[in-house]
Amino acid sequence: MKTDEGRYALLDLFFPAINFAIEVDEPHHTNQKEQDEVRMEDVLTALVSDDWRACNHSTTSDLVFRVTTNEKSIEEIDEQISHAVEIIKEKIAAMGTELEWLTYEEELARIKS
Repeated sequence: MKTDEGRYALLDLFFPAINFAIEVDEPHHTNQKEQDEVRMEDVLTALVSDDWRACNHSTTSDLVFRVTTNEKSIEEIDEQISHAVEIIKEKIAAMGTELEWLTYEEELARIKS
């Protein structure tokens, strides 16, 4: 997404059907915590409405799951990823319907119609 300042704020992985993102904090994020916080606020502003913020008293972890890799073993990282997968499964199950996965061409045709 493009911010008001003309910069781009990207997520590592986003599932629009369940409004859920995964952000991977690699070691270089340790030295840019303030910039990451500003970028994440831009992303969250794009993802959620003011109504959601007013009504939802939970944390933004309902929307963004952070995987931290700095000084973590591969087993610890795998555990974090497994936890993210469980959250995704729970969100899909809570929808009560099957998700529809469109191909790029199908999505493009839907947008154009």
